[in-house]
Amino acid sequence: MIAEEPYDMTEPHGNSAALDIVSLYYIDSHSHRNDFSKNTKTACENSPNFDQTFTGKERDEETGYSYFGARYYDSDLSGLFLGIDPMAYKYPGLSPYAYCAWNPLKLVDPDGSDTINVNLDKGTINRIQTDGDHSIRYFKNGEIAGEDQIKKDKCSFRTNKYDISLKDNEKVAKCHNEHLYVSDIDIGESIFKKIATLGSYVEWDYYSMDKGYGDLSSSGLEDKMIHVENIYTANTVQYWDHYHPATSSDSFYPSYADQDHARDLRGARCTIFSGGLSMDFNNYVPSHENGYINISNFRQLWNRFAR
Repeated sequence: MIAEEPYDMTEPHGNSAALDIVSLYYIDSHSHRNDFSKNTKTACENSPNFDQTFTGKERDEETGYSYFGARYYDSDLSGLFLGIDPMAYKYPGLSPYAYCAWNPLKLVDPDGSDTINVNLDKGTINRIQTDGDHSIRYFKNGEIAGEDQIKKDKCSFRTNKYDISLKDNEKVAKCHNEHLYVSDIDIGESIFKKIATLGSYVEWDYYSMDKGYGDLSSSGLEDKMIHVENIYTANTVQYWDHYHPATSSDSFYPSYADQDHARDLRGARCTIFSGGLSMDFNNYVPSHENGYINISNFRQLWNRFAR
């Protein structure tokens, strides 16, 4: 995962070995490229940070390459990586062998792993760079409310965002649909359940898709989600988890739009989460001909079956 970092000429952890274009041309201790690189070697050897090569990574003694955690870097090959970026699918317009979008003076990529920041107040999902394993951080009321560590080799993430205008009673409300796609379905659901346990002020969805990945999303609204019919269908969804913020005594009730969506997902398990409890509700949604289950009847079911 690439991320911006201020260009600091003095800090060894960043791209500081690049005191100028020298770092892009010759950053390791090899001295057989040309006279220019030999002079660079002499300059670097006099530096107190010479043991830290390209972006502060130490050389792997066994291979002679700089190890970035996800792949090796070889300065002898005009500064090329020997493997593709494991996150290359996020950047289809770039070569999978590129480093930091060809801009190592401004960007850093410690090891190709991700930190996911989940904002429970606004329903936003931001991805930034991290060292080591993946980290999921949950922010609530401006503070970190929880954090989970996930082994880097267990799953991968990608994100997307859609800005949407909703018209309701002649009023137009702007909202967003922020998505976190998780390659492991169970890990994705665990993130959703952590959101439901910590409590959020906006609605959230989690879909287990038949292609083997999870889709976590939020609209950033406390009373509405955007269900895309041609994406989430009975043929594509294995189960659907839906979260309502506990803002009222009836927050557990699936709205008419929720019940319509459950009908569209016929056969899929549909579960509503609210106030620290959850209940499968798809089997209690009437057919289109019979309308909707009302709050009074659903409250009886909720009091009996919610766990």
